[in-house]
This record gives sequence, structure tokens and C-alpha cells, in this order.
Amino acid sequence: MTGSSAILQFIDCLTKSTNWAGHSPTSTTHEVWATRIQLFNTNVVLVDTPGFDHTEMPNETVYKLIRDWLMETYGHATVQSHLN
Repeated sequence: MTGSSAILQFIDCLTKSTNWAGHSPTSTTHEVWATRIQLFNTNVVLVDTPGFDHTEMPNETVYKLIRDWLMETYGHATVQSHLN
């Protein structure tokens, strides 16, 4: 098992989901996907995003997807100050 596979299995266990594990040589994540869990009495948001060097979209598109999700979720001013 690779480190990535172990992490994905851990996330699957925490979220009681199998949406996280992709086992394909091509990119399988095409949008930002998030789930909230509680871990040790702390709220945690796990976020799956398309990776840079995606097999089907340029890095600029990946960046914009992540930026737009962050801005929608956390607000324009907060995200803008951290992305500059």
C-alpha cells in the first residue's frame, strides 16, 4: 500500500465514504468536493480538489476551481488576502 492509498483509506474510514479513493492513472477529480467531520471534538473539513498537472485540465483551471470554492465557502476578503 502506498502512502497515498493509506491516507485515502483513512479518510474513507473517517467519512464512512468511498468517494475519496481514485485508483486510475488519469485524473478522476474534476471539481472541489468537501465533507465535514468531527475528529476528537473538533470540526474538520476534508477537501478533495483536482490536482495540479491534471490529465484533463490546465493548472490555471485547477487553481481557479480551488480559488472559487474557497471564496464561496470562506468569503472573498479572507481568501484574497491569503492568495496574494
